[in-house]
Amino acid sequence: MVLYRDLSFYTNHREQNNLPGKTLWEFSNESLFNHINGLPIRYWTEDDVAFISCYWLLLKSGGHFRIEELNGGQLSLHRVADLLEEKQRLYGHTAPREIAPDPWALESTGARIAEQRLRSLDRHLHYREIHGPLLHKTEKIATPTRHSREREGRILERLASTFPLEGTSLTEAVEGISRDPLWLVEPSKGFELGFEHLVHDTVRAVRDHCAADMAMSRGKRSMGSLVDALTREDWERICGWELPEFYCCVLPAPSALDRFGGSRAALADSVWAISARMQFNCWHHMAGNLPKVPAVLERDRFSPPTMPDIAYFSDHHHRGHTTNQVRFTIRTPQAVTVAGLQFNGFTDVRLLRYDDLPFTEEDMIVTDRVSSFLASVKQTLATMAQEIEPPRVEAFDHTWHRSWIETNLVSGKP
Repeated sequence: MVLYRDLSFYTNHREQNNLPGKTLWEFSNESLFNHINGLPIRYWTEDDVAFISCYWLLLKSGGHFRIEELNGGQLSLHRVADLLEEKQRLYGHTAPREIAPDPWALESTGARIAEQRLRSLDRHLHYREIHGPLLHKTEKIATPTRHSREREGRILERLASTFPLEGTSLTEAVEGISRDPLWLVEPSKGFELGFEHLVHDTVRAVRDHCAADMAMSRGKRSMGSLVDALTREDWERICGWELPEFYCCVLPAPSALDRFGGSRAALADSVWAISARMQFNCWHHMAGNLPKVPAVLERDRFSPPTMPDIAYFSDHHHRGHTTNQVRFTIRTPQAVTVAGLQFNGFTDVRLLRYDDLPFTEEDMIVTDRVSSFLASVKQTLATMAQEIEPPRVEAFDHTWHRSWIETNLVSGKP
């Protein structure tokens, strides 16, 4: 995030940051919030007063993600008013009422728009478009179509040819799994667990269906240990888990092999780097869901994502995407409730493309349904873990990924 106020700038981006984020600790003295905390307002700079006022008004209208919708530009009450007018149209589906750039008018309007958004979330799929070169993020509402439902059906048909899935939608398939879930914890076609097999085949199916160069899904290896720690309220234990306690199944397409000059070793290194980064995301997000007790406050954590997104030209600013030549992406985070506590961003499905055409909104809708399907399966495992100890997921480590690339990518040509 980078915002400007006249010649002053406010950012949590890399070396010049003065706002807490990925590289600046929230209690750091370099953070603007800590610098002015307790300082009488008469001693604040005019730019800081304007920035904090606009920041607060944007938070009132929808949370932290709203602030990023003004990313890369000047921050003023006029810009906040213009943005809130847009949101009136988006959530209310009506012509917006003109909003005066006055703090009190903006405060009441922001609170009303936040309520409108909550009602809209109950009926619609919200997502963000992220434009890498501008760091600009725009909230939109997806429009499902008959074709998107047909595409979901084709993915289900492919999975049903291998697994005991019934119904005409992925939602109906999950209902069947919840009634008879034991096959998820039994061996299945080269995997120690049917769940591992299902994750693998689901990721592969959505990768092929959306013509992605790579697809992936992440999660917690042992649902039983999480249930046990939550039951005991052992926050220190949860915060102490390291990356091996999580997994990410990353499946490249044959097109990815071409990108690395046909070198399976180079591709395997890239895939494992991506998988390890997704394990870090699991680690980073999990603590962001926990109560703010000392063990949690002392640990690095990140606000878990709740909204899908489509990114364009992310290789222009995202270091990991630059290194791995990733230009277009889809991310579809999902929540899972474990032992009564909701974990936002507990899992997701992500798609990557190196170049060619960007992903479409329909690709995102289909991917989100697949991601919701896998999250619901994990919800079934979480429920099961309160009665029995489900086996730990052992697949999808470094050795597994290297072996998979050696045996599954026969040719660099699709």
